[in-house]
Amino acid sequence: MAYPTSTQYAGQPVNVGLYSNFTSTTTGTLINTGQGVLFGIIFNKPVATGVITIYDGTSTGGTKIATITIPSSPMVFNWGPNNGGFYYQTGLFIVIATAAQDLTVSYR
Repeated sequence: MAYPTSTQYAGQPVNVGLYSNFTSTTTGTLINTGQGVLFGIIFNKPVATGVITIYDGTSTGGTKIATITIPSSPMVFNWGPNNGGFYYQTGLFIVIATAAQDLTVSYR
């Protein structure tokens, strides 16, 4: 299925993103191959002590973008930049360790 990269809003093109939802731990999942933008992560049901690591690459051998550790008293939150996103060059790879999380990764 082909996804649109933009849509019309008030007659003007607006960029749209894609998403991947995760509900368990993973030793590593390749979300996207090639260049793109990581808009952010929505922690729908965060679980204490979970560790999420995000890489620019196709494996854990890529450049680390971020490591997020969920606090002992978690609450629903969004993680991401306020400036439009993090650019990645090779791919977008995520590892969810220690505790299963319900989270959504938004990217393009």
